[in-house]
Amino acid sequence: GATVVTALAAVVAVYQRGALRGLGGPFSPTGGVICVLPPLALSVVLGLALDYDVFLVGRIVELRDRGLPDRVAIAVGLWRSGRVVTAAGMVMAIAFSGLVMSTIPALNMLGTLLVAAVLLDTFVMRTLVTPAVMAPLGRLNWLPRKVVEPRPVDWGNPSAIECAGSLVEGAHM
Repeated sequence: GATVVTALAAVVAVYQRGALRGLGGPFSPTGGVICVLPPLALSVVLGLALDYDVFLVGRIVELRDRGLPDRVAIAVGLWRSGRVVTAAGMVMAIAFSGLVMSTIPALNMLGTLLVAAVLLDTFVMRTLVTPAVMAPLGRLNWLPRKVVEPRPVDWGNPSAIECAGSLVEGAHM
């Protein structure tokens, strides 16, 4: 939801308010936004956002089920899924950028919205917002599911650090 609203605000700023007027070409203001743009983009953006969430949260759940504490599982899960989410986001942003160069205003606006949404979701929502929301929630993340009690981690013990490091380094995407 927040990704779509923010990306739509960017499209309004560019095409209705003329925020990138100096660039000309595909970013010339049109005076308004095509009315079918929000519902059309909503389905695509929500699908992509959920896909990226499945990669991230799936990895975190897997690590949590192995007995890692919540915050460690979140940090390691973010690290292990980061390359996949970033690569997928970049591929989608490049693919959608072709629409930005369209001479058809509706496609031009749709492309701008999709590129903005994908980049925002890839680099802000998945890497900052999702972990920032999950970390303080702790056990509430897993309700109503029953979770394994986390094993205590003695960070003063070199083997604990090696174990966490091997989880990060041994990540296979």
